[in-house]
Amino acid sequence: MKEVQYVDLLQGPVQLPYCLRRLPVTGQVWLPLNRSYKPLGTPWGLRVWVDYLDFAEHAMQFDSDPHEWTEIWEPGGHSDKLWLKNAITTAAVYRGRRERLMRKPWGPPEKLDIANARHLQLTTAIGEAIATTGWEVVRKVTVGLGLKFDRESDVSLVVTDAVGRGVNSKLYSALRSARREVKNFA
Repeated sequence: MKEVQYVDLLQGPVQLPYCLRRLPVTGQVWLPLNRSYKPLGTPWGLRVWVDYLDFAEHAMQFDSDPHEWTEIWEPGGHSDKLWLKNAITTAAVYRGRRERLMRKPWGPPEKLDIANARHLQLTTAIGEAIATTGWEVVRKVTVGLGLKFDRESDVSLVVTDAVGRGVNSKLYSALRSARREVKNFA
């Protein structure tokens, strides 16, 4: 058995929040993520894309916008992601930030319209994929999942069909992969 010389709490089996990701729902609903940008509690080292909406019940709902809170976040946060730690944050600074975050008023998310959030997420992903990869690539991806999609298709109906068939996560992941491939060859 190998002796462990160093344990990074953000890199090992003990999972602490590395950042928060805002979910695309109404209100200030944020999901804590580990260092691999996976929801806390997911198997360590998971290398597949995860739909954050599948973990919405584990999110934190705040009364106010977390961007307004001082002394908690790393500088340079985004509108949908806020970091508690970066590569050079000391353990003491991280611990203090985490404690200040836990003192903020929050509770479990209430009345989330996940179906609407999934619909919006997929509609946006299809639009972005069409813009970056073209109609033909998006058509191949959707047809590959058993969905009918062509230039005359109503995107909203395709999305509703994907959600209804339970292939929305596969479609979203495939569209992301197609966009990434185009970016890599550009």
